[in-house]
Amino acid sequence: MIDLQDKNICSTMEELGEYVRNPLFTQFCSEIKSVYKCGENGVQLLRLIRIRRGED
Repeated sequence: MIDLQDKNICSTMEELGEYVRNPLFTQFCSEIKSVYKCGENGVQLLRLIRIRRGED
């Protein structure tokens, strides 16, 4: 299980997918990477999601 609070760990997309457990997660990630031009870095993706939600 990944620790989302630990900023020293960079989770992989596979680890995040296991955590989310939603088949649409891969499609969502692809769209986010395309729109925001970000890489495979899971932390970067989570940060974009938080910014989008106004949490960061």
